[in-house]
Amino acid sequence: MGAHQNQFRGFAKYNMQFNQPLFGQLAELSDAPRKQNMGAFFASIHATMNQILLAGWPAFAMPCRN
Repeated sequence: MGAHQNQFRGFAKYNMQFNQPLFGQLAELSDAPRKQNMGAFFASIHATMNQILLAGWPAFAMPCRN
């Protein structure tokens, strides 16, 4: 396995370790509080998480190029 593969596996492990508790807490929210306008940049928790998903998706969807 190459050095870059090891590095990306480390990033994935780190993300999983720190995102699982966050997603667990978010799963406990009902729709109304999750979509409530909180005055943040993306307005709500729902919109913020949607932005994180959409902004991060291309990094995983694109094939690696040497």
